[in-house]
Amino acid sequence: MITVTNYIKHWEGLRLKLYRCPTGKLTIGYGRNIQNNPLTKDEYEMLFPDFTWLEAAVELYGNGITEAGASKLLKDYLITQSRDLVINYGWFRILNSERKIVVLDMIYNLGFAGFMGFRKMLKALKRSDYEKAGDEIRNSKYYIQVGERAEVNAYIIDTGHFPNSLGL
Repeated sequence: MITVTNYIKHWEGLRLKLYRCPTGKLTIGYGRNIQNNPLTKDEYEMLFPDFTWLEAAVELYGNGITEAGASKLLKDYLITQSRDLVINYGWFRILNSERKIVVLDMIYNLGFAGFMGFRKMLKALKRSDYEKAGDEIRNSKYYIQVGERAEVNAYIIDTGHFPNSLGL
């Protein structure tokens, strides 16, 4: 069974030290953009429990994080986003699990504000017009920039299932 965590890990890959993503943003772990989505005090404490906040920041910038820490950051982010979507967006509750994974993947990749910019796709999802929603992904700047990941996401939104070739 494919989970949202495994799906995102598949596309993002893992880097334990800070790096600049293709858009130039400071990033760590499984693609966590800490420039637009800075670590919270609680996240620093989770990653570096024996350090003060300032020491933790120095450790992050100097030595990076562990794989377990990167996984925890990803899972905690997804739990928060899932909860917010279920509470605030009725259309999300009626999606099958595969389509929910795509929505969460896009939010993780684009940020919530970037995802909400897909107004036509969101309208199509609300109407359960999945073919139109998939087309909106294909007709976007995101599709051009992200390539295969965006095509797979569009396919899943269209069909409601993962392609056999995904290899997860």
